Amino acid sequence: MDPVVAVGVGVLWLLFNLFGRKKPSSQARPTQPPIKPQPAARAPRLQGVSVRGAPEVVVDFDDEAEGIAARRIAAVRENERPLGASDRLKFDDRIRREAADATATPRVDLAQLRNAIVWREILGPPVSLRHLTDQ
Repeated sequence: MDPVVAVGVGVLWLLFNLFGRKKPSSQARPTQPPIKPQPAARAPRLQGVSVRGAPEVVVDFDDEAEGIAARRIAAVRENERPLGASDRLKFDDRIRREAADATATPRVDLAQLRNAIVWREILGPPVSLRHLTDQ
């Protein structure tokens, strides 16, 4: 076994034995039923009366919701047709107008490439073990 791995296994074994196991307590503790939290007391709510005593105003958004649903259905019906060549050209123009910066990959210069290779040599596996990892 590799010495580094052996040391790592030893450290893990030590940590498991120190912190991982629960030791039985020498004193038996009496078991008590768990304490359930009491719900917060709430004042009874009177229907139609607000906290200050003024009558509540009922707000109804059903009419607005029906209008929104009708506009959505109309928008779907406008676009509900087979796509033609002109639609494809419009889509192609739209996606080609995107900024090149949003889709371009950053250029890598020679110094960055050299640093990447050096760091791979430093942090990578030893040369004798590379045939096991580079498959």
